[in-house]
Amino acid sequence: MKSYIEFTRRYSYIFFATVVLFALFFASSLTPILFLRLLLLYIAFNVFLYTGIYTINDIADIENDKKHPVKKRRPLPSGRIAKRHAVLFAAVMISFGMGIAWLWFGEIVVFFFLL
Repeated sequence: MKSYIEFTRRYSYIFFATVVLFALFFASSLTPILFLRLLLLYIAFNVFLYTGIYTINDIADIENDKKHPVKKRRPLPSGRIAKRHAVLFAAVMISFGMGIAWLWFGEIVVFFFLL
C-alpha cells in the first residue's frame, strides 16, 4: 500500500490547497456548503485526477526512470508495483476524480478536467 501512496505526490497538496484558500478569499461568505464543495473539488482534482495522471506519466517514463539515480527507487522502475497494476490504479483514480466532478459539479467541471 505504501508504494501506491507514493504515486499521490503529496508534496503538491500544499500548492493546490493555496488555490482553495484563494477561492475562499474571494467568496462573499464562507458557508458549510461552499466549504464542502471546495473540499470535494480539491479531492477530485488533486487527490484523484492528479494522482491518476502522474501514474500514467510514471508508466510512460518507466524505462528512463530505471536509469535515473533517484527515480529508479520509485514504485514502477524499482518493480515494487507491476505496470498492469499501475494502469489499473491510474484508471481507478481518474474515474473517481471524474465521478466526483460529474456528480457534484456537472459537465463543465468534467470538461475542464478533460482539458
